[in-house]
Amino acid sequence: MAYRYDASGNTTCRPSTSAANTCPSGAGSQTLTWDAARRLSTVSDSTGTSSYTYTADGVRLVGDDPAATTLYLPGTEIKRAKATGTVTAVRYFQWDGQVCAMKTTGGAVTWLITDHHGTQTIAVAAGDQTVTARRCLAGHSCQSSRSSLPVPQTASVDPLGLYATGPMPS
Repeated sequence: MAYRYDASGNTTCRPSTSAANTCPSGAGSQTLTWDAARRLSTVSDSTGTSSYTYTADGVRLVGDDPAATTLYLPGTEIKRAKATGTVTAVRYFQWDGQVCAMKTTGGAVTWLITDHHGTQTIAVAAGDQTVTARRCLAGHSCQSSRSSLPVPQTASVDPLGLYATGPMPS
């Protein structure tokens, strides 16, 4: 597998799957660009280009990928699907500085249990008590699908499958 980096150490090309890739661009590769503040600006691969806009404080404000545009507000994410125009939202609730619950469009509530890093590792559906667990190794290598548990409110997942962490929105 091939990786490429710029002079600042930012990854500029990486595999998009576990299959072999060719850098700087080509089949199986993702091309990344970074802004002057070393924040992820765009990710391009065979599915299209995702771009990101940040606040002056460095918090991700908008994520625009081939499928949807997401607005990240303090404690809330609003997503508009491009194909249908459907708008959905997720509201996160905090207690004692930790995200403890989320409510989705339609009213479903999920209780969230975090580890000492603030990563949600257990989700309990308030309606039927279904439990979903994410098992993480050192360095935040987690074993679960990205959609099975929410991303910590202090971060967002980019098309790399990585968390883009930043200051907690107030």
